[in-house]
Amino acid sequence: MSFLFVTLALALGIALVTGGRLRNIAATQLRRPNILAAAVGIQLALEVLHPTRGIAGRLASALLVVSYLLLLAFCAANLRLRGLAVVAVGIGLNGTVIALNAGMPVRAPEAAVEKTTKHHAERPSDRLTFLGDIILVPALRQSLSFGDLIMLVGLVDVLFHCSRNPATRRRVSSAQGTLAPPVRTAA
Repeated sequence: MSFLFVTLALALGIALVTGGRLRNIAATQLRRPNILAAAVGIQLALEVLHPTRGIAGRLASALLVVSYLLLLAFCAANLRLRGLAVVAVGIGLNGTVIALNAGMPVRAPEAAVEKTTKHHAERPSDRLTFLGDIILVPALRQSLSFGDLIMLVGLVDVLFHCSRNPATRRRVSSAQGTLAPPVRTAA
């Protein structure tokens, strides 16, 4: 979770330093925010509870996959926001690895990995391990996946564009829509 907060802070910082405004971000209309709230709520609950064994562990793994599906549904509902398709790719990569392995494999010694619903030390039976948490970030005491890095780029893009004046964003997207070449017909 600390990576998410660092990412959001970095994205907000870049948006503001480059002339964006927080009020523009706050004014951005999101479609289906209830889906996002449900997905984040599930992940926060799993982060606190850490069920990993028995029926509770299997239910928690299923709920984690559901939360990723909800995040993808939220992204699909908001694809009009520039950069959110990139975020969806990162979420999809992470969700796929988690669904295939009942959690995200972490490439580190087993003793160094706290087993949670979401993470476990990489096992020989894990699949797509190159998409797991293989990038160690000692400063955050965390490991990251390529999906996390893709989400970082996407979130920076989303917040950068949302921080701009909404009227300017609409004018630019409308102008781009009118630049289509004329259709020629045979005479």
